[in-house]
Formats: sequence, C-alpha cells, structure tokens
Amino acid sequence: MVRVGFGIGKKIGGAVLRNKVKRVLKEILKRARVEIKGSLDFLIIARKETAGADFLELKEHLESNLKSILID
Repeated sequence: MVRVGFGIGKKIGGAVLRNKVKRVLKEILKRARVEIKGSLDFLIIARKETAGADFLELKEHLESNLKSILID
C-alpha cells in the first residue's frame, strides 16, 4: 500500500491556490507511469515555483524524481 502526503505551506498562496496545487499533484500521481511495489510512504513538499509551473512540467519533474528514488 502506498500512502502519499502533501506539504503545501502558506508561502504558496491562499487556500484556493494551495488546494489547486494539491489537486494537480494528485492527478499527476494517478497518471504517473511509475510502478511502485510494496508499502511506501511519500511526502511531497510543494515549493513556490510549483504554483506557477504548468501541468506537463510538473508531471515530468515528479515522474523523474519518483523513478530516481525507486531505483535500487
């Protein structure tokens, strides 16, 4: 079982923007082409730049980071 938490601080912006960033990151994880086996816990911390980035840029960045973490 994989559990994912999101750390999105107030420096990102108001509540509406923080919730939008969280929704976008959740959607990216649903579409991610990374196979995760076993039980893992992830904490994804959003930075200021995350709010201004487009979907494809975030998707590529998150997938590449997940692949580099999961490689044994």
